[in-house]
Amino acid sequence: MTSDSQTHSPFSAPPSPSIKDSQQTLDALPTVIWEADPQGQVNLLSARWQTLTGRAPVDSLGDAFWQSVAPTRREHSRQQWNMVFRHQQIFEIHLDLCLANGSLRPVLVQGEPIWDQQGRLKNWVGTVQTIHTAPLLQTELDNSQKFLQAVLDNLSNGIVACDAQGALTVFNRATQELHGLPLRFIPAEQWADYYDLYAADGKTPLSQKDIPLYRALQGESIQNAEMVIQSRQGPSRTVLANGDPIFAKDGQKLGAVVAMQDITDWKRAELELRESEDRWQLALLGTG
Repeated sequence: MTSDSQTHSPFSAPPSPSIKDSQQTLDALPTVIWEADPQGQVNLLSARWQTLTGRAPVDSLGDAFWQSVAPTRREHSRQQWNMVFRHQQIFEIHLDLCLANGSLRPVLVQGEPIWDQQGRLKNWVGTVQTIHTAPLLQTELDNSQKFLQAVLDNLSNGIVACDAQGALTVFNRATQELHGLPLRFIPAEQWADYYDLYAADGKTPLSQKDIPLYRALQGESIQNAEMVIQSRQGPSRTVLANGDPIFAKDGQKLGAVVAMQDITDWKRAELELRESEDRWQLALLGTG
């Protein structure tokens, strides 16, 4: 056998090929196949991508991939994408693709990490599948979502929820007013710093493990947890948080939700009453 032979020793495993090595087979499949590097940059799309979107696969690689996502959802979708890649687990997310003709098409993107023999993340592979939804059903779904959002935005309590990966998904109007900030899709380890969360004393920053929403995400039921929010657009607010994990009927954890009641005025009134009682006691002692 010559030294430049490509035959592998029977005692050593051959190198793990990239799915690019089977491009012809991939292009024949009836669904879009994608591959991405460990950071989530898409570096391969099968030929079915052009059938789906009207764009050539080579024109949608890297950052160009996001030009195929609906502009109104692009930033949200990209942040959600980055978050699931950081967790390095099998995932599925929904995207609204903007087709070459300008129309929108909802799709389900599924993916999983591929590891080398040393246990290092090598790349990601997955599929993109069209979600077939009748127009009437889609209209009803849109109306239901609008109604639900209107209900959430008209509640006096702040409502915040996250999915199973810790991505914030609900952040109603009362919550935005408490924080003086809009919803931002950031990982759970950054919640306390970005949203300025403190313990009941208003001075001790909350650690990630003490945040009510994070505790609920870990499976804990939260009852009247007091914390302080330093608003970016006003004075700090004291709230009572109550929350629970969210589970599907089959037991799968979907995320967590927390309701926050603003008790700032009640705490202020309680403090004023206590100070008034102290002054009254001092006055009685002075006349005794």
